[in-house]
Amino acid sequence: MEGELDRAGTLSARDLAAVLARTLADRPLFCDLLAHAPLSLERSVSAESVRAYKLRALDAVEAVVAALRRALPELSERDGVDVIAALTSMVGTLRQIANPSQTMALVYAEDPRLAHSVADFLPRLTRLTEAIVLGLPAPDAPAPDAPDTPDAGAPDSRPARP
Repeated sequence: MEGELDRAGTLSARDLAAVLARTLADRPLFCDLLAHAPLSLERSVSAESVRAYKLRALDAVEAVVAALRRALPELSERDGVDVIAALTSMVGTLRQIANPSQTMALVYAEDPRLAHSVADFLPRLTRLTEAIVLGLPAPDAPAPDAPDTPDAGAPDSRPARP
């Protein structure tokens, strides 16, 4: 993803979303692992193994956030982290829904009313990624560690949205 973003240069929010969605969709095993990491892989390993994994993941997040900010300079570091958090939380589940098991596919074929959640993975991922990226920076959103009540007198240091 970092390489794709760097090759693309500065992007619009929509183009950035398309690159993010495409690079994820091009890696189905990675998407599947995103669904399994917090449920299985992180629960059945030693503390040393999970620490090493988390530190490597943190390095990757930092590199991708930097690439996101080069591609769309209006994103803050926090925005970049939020984009990655949202995508990694969503993409694993969305991939599973878009690729139902044989039993689920049969149920959907027998009763199309139940198949409303099944959609082509890349188009839905692109649309949802656009929604995430276009929603940032969120002008009134408090920082994750900020109190629920924002300081009314504090200036907003983020750049104005075009």
